[in-house]
Amino acid sequence: MKTPAACSPEDPGDDDFYQQVYDELRKLVQAKMSKEYGYSPLQCTAFIHQVWRRMGGVGQPRRQNRALFFKAAAEAIRGILVDQACEGNGIRHGSVLRWKDETSLDNPRGKLPVDDQLLQLNQALEKLQEIDKQKAELFELRIFLGMSFKKVAEIMSISVSTTKRWWIFARTWLHREMSSQ
Repeated sequence: MKTPAACSPEDPGDDDFYQQVYDELRKLVQAKMSKEYGYSPLQCTAFIHQVWRRMGGVGQPRRQNRALFFKAAAEAIRGILVDQACEGNGIRHGSVLRWKDETSLDNPRGKLPVDDQLLQLNQALEKLQEIDKQKAELFELRIFLGMSFKKVAEIMSISVSTTKRWWIFARTWLHREMSSQ
C-alpha cells in the first residue's frame, strides 16, 4: 500500500524511508487496533492518517531514523487515544481518576485500558517521563504500538535483556503511581 498523497513526505529523497516506516506503522496499528477495538481495515487506515497528521503530516520534522519515527508515532497514538477518552468522558485536564484494572499493564498485547484508565495511565506516564524518559518511551512502544521486546530493543538500540528489565521497572513504577492516585 502506498502512502496517501496527502500524507507523503515532500522531499523525494525521503520517499523510501517514509514508505518503509509508514508500511511498518500501518501493520502495527492494524494488528493492534483490529484486535483491541474491532477496527475494520478502513477504520485502521483513517486512524493511521490521524496519527500521521498528529506527527506533522507533510510538514513534520525530518526523522532520519526508525527510532525517532516510531517514538513519535507511539506518542501520537497515545495522544489521540487520550483525546478520545477525554471527549468520551467529558473529563478535563487534572481530574482525579480511579484505576479499575491493573492487569491491563501486564500484557501489552492485550487490550488497552479504556477511557478513565487510559487517562490515569497518561497522567502516570507523564510523571515517569520526567523521571526516566527512556523507560517511558519503551512503555509507549510496547503498549501503544504493541511492539515485542526484540523490536523495542532494535528501535531503542539496547539489548533485549535491558528492554525486559526496563519494562519491569516501568510497569512496576506505573502500578505504584496509579495505585497512589
